[in-house]
Amino acid sequence: MSTVHTNRLAQETSRYLQQHAHNPVNWYPWGDEPFEEAQRRHLPVFLSIGYSTCHWCHVMAHESFEDPAVAAYLNEHFVSIKVDREERPDVDAVYMRAVQEMGVRGGWPLSVFLTPDRQPFYGGTYYPSEERRGIPSFRRILESVVQAWQERQQEIAEGARALAEQLGAGELSSGGRTPTEQLLQQAAERIVEEFDTRYGGFGQQPKFPQPVLLEYLLHVWANTKEQRWLDMVEQTLQRMARGGIYDQIGGGFHRYATDQQWLVPHFEKMLYDNAQLALVYLHAFQATSNVFYRKICQETLDYLLREMRLANGGFASAQDADMEGEEGEYYLWTYEEFEEALGTEDTRTVASYYDVSIGGNFEGKNILHTSKDLDVIAALARVREEDVLATVERARPVLLAARQRRMPPGRDDKVITSWNGLALQAFAEAAAVLGEARYLGAARDVATLLTTVLRAGGQLQHVLSGEVPRIPAFLDDFANLSFGLMLLYEGTFERQWLTLAAKLVEEALERFSDEDQAGFYDTASEHHSPLQRSRELTDSAIPSGTSVFIDTLLHLAALLRRPVWEERAGAALERLTRLVTQYPSASGRLLCALDFHLRMPKEIAIAGNPEDETTRALLRTVRKHYLPNYVLACGEPDETDEPRLLQGRPMVRNAPTAYVCEHFVCLAPATSPEELAEALTASNSDVWREA
Repeated sequence: MSTVHTNRLAQETSRYLQQHAHNPVNWYPWGDEPFEEAQRRHLPVFLSIGYSTCHWCHVMAHESFEDPAVAAYLNEHFVSIKVDREERPDVDAVYMRAVQEMGVRGGWPLSVFLTPDRQPFYGGTYYPSEERRGIPSFRRILESVVQAWQERQQEIAEGARALAEQLGAGELSSGGRTPTEQLLQQAAERIVEEFDTRYGGFGQQPKFPQPVLLEYLLHVWANTKEQRWLDMVEQTLQRMARGGIYDQIGGGFHRYATDQQWLVPHFEKMLYDNAQLALVYLHAFQATSNVFYRKICQETLDYLLREMRLANGGFASAQDADMEGEEGEYYLWTYEEFEEALGTEDTRTVASYYDVSIGGNFEGKNILHTSKDLDVIAALARVREEDVLATVERARPVLLAARQRRMPPGRDDKVITSWNGLALQAFAEAAAVLGEARYLGAARDVATLLTTVLRAGGQLQHVLSGEVPRIPAFLDDFANLSFGLMLLYEGTFERQWLTLAAKLVEEALERFSDEDQAGFYDTASEHHSPLQRSRELTDSAIPSGTSVFIDTLLHLAALLRRPVWEERAGAALERLTRLVTQYPSASGRLLCALDFHLRMPKEIAIAGNPEDETTRALLRTVRKHYLPNYVLACGEPDETDEPRLLQGRPMVRNAPTAYVCEHFVCLAPATSPEELAEALTASNSDVWREA
């Protein structure tokens, strides 16, 4: 692309905005200036929202925004704004919802037409350069909007005002009843109505992993011990990990599968997907002791360390789907490339394992997946199953090295606080459960970055692009970081992390609480968000800020004995009863928080030096179990000021001692792993006594 044109985006640090800095379109970044210009020129605003690794964003850019004729038309008849949705999720949320209210499914690139006072009146997503499959061309859309603006401006203004009022009034209020455990069961039954009994997961196609729903079904299984809930989770995890959505060579998951069987992915990789999925596989390992799930968790985290970790200790936000204009080329293989990398001896076995053929399974090439059972492959090769596995494990690093010689996909290196908070959660918990020092080091590094560089000047920031942190943090930044710091405390018992988590919660309560102190906004007043302060209550690719913050309040209230935080969380949950009742599939994290609140957590306090081997044996016992609702504290008896969970729980006979309490009653103190294991599996039986 020629760089003869340079627009205002050249001054921006966002990789996505930089990708458009040399379009002939006179782009503005989000701010007051473009709307003032639209007022001055009496023109509508064209708002284009996307992100750097979005395939169809690239396509629309090449087809339309790089076209001098289209750009000239835009420049004459519109004031054009380009927004990185990852930097300004509040702007994206408002206009995405507006487009959906217009009857459009939504997605990216998001194309919205606004009045000069920021009110949307028409919108859609990707528009092709030529009419295709009933979708009008982008030029035709522009001409239609211009004609309408010139001939029916009064009507457009009235419709835009009505839509803005509708958006402002669209929030769900309380269902008017106290949430119950029956609601939890009913929500689970509603969720599984969408379960794909053949291939696992939810819905048909495209197929998204939806880790928060899998987490909730694990909660249901742990509470009911009904095997069907665990079976659904396992079927989904097995199918995904064996499918093309999983990178069989390098580890990590692609964004989603375009088909029902999990074979053909949309090839971009996102930090938030991999952080959340690593935790689901970790929890499945705890629940089942199946080492396959541990393997997928580790491969996913190792992928993040190898390809997404930055020099500053943070993690990049995404890897592109495209390589040299072709989607997925980096991940596809021909049979000949396999043979060249591995040699003739191993190729037949490894190709059979990954379903690689001369004809290919995707546009003449091969997406690696493991559709055949191991015994079938062994029988075909006339070798033992363990020999097949040994050959495959020997081949994986060879194939990875061969692939790394290709042109790699582009990477967006901006550090987003909320997404890095999710990565912190994954690395901190995996380090504790698996005892992996490299994961603990990564967790400490990202926690340090987020609580120093991204909190320089005392105010948490949303994004680090280059050297400068920018944009005041949103609710989900505070929530995911606080939850991650709490997990890092529970993995290390270094109290500074717990102190920082509590401080961030206090700040978030002050900055994001709504007027009646029963809910939370996603934005603070200084964000200058369009139309109204946004409040996204349902989960999308990442859990909503409200749901994570409620969950964080509940956990820290139990650890620190802060009943006022539990009350705030309970009030917010009661207000959202209607939401989880009507839309359980979009409320997975809220349901997990509600489960924690209603069932009350196991409170596990271990009095003893965390570095003492006997104490460590007790901690290993805790971490071996899948406990969906628990809090954990550990420390010397003379250091029990914080967390308060440790107060009044001394060592017995000068030996490290574990206390397990639930529903306001406690078991007898445990001083051995066997006693502790028995206490962790007990629930409201005769062995409980009043605390």
